[in-house]
Amino acid sequence: MQELDDAFKAQIRFSLEVLASTLNFITSPYLSEHIRSLCVDRSIADAVRRVAAAAEILEKECWGGSRADMVA
Repeated sequence: MQELDDAFKAQIRFSLEVLASTLNFITSPYLSEHIRSLCVDRSIADAVRRVAAAAEILEKECWGGSRADMVA
């Protein structure tokens, strides 16, 4: 059972690292002038909303609230 938990944690960690890397690229200065035009595409805008909502849920589950609220 512990091996399954470790494998699951490793997969989640890897998935989050890939997501973080992708988001860092999308928000990099290289693409900064294109962000608004990308978000005009409805499918991209919907995906951005889903990612933001999921990130908010993760923050609440991990820290009992958003990290921004905890710092303020």
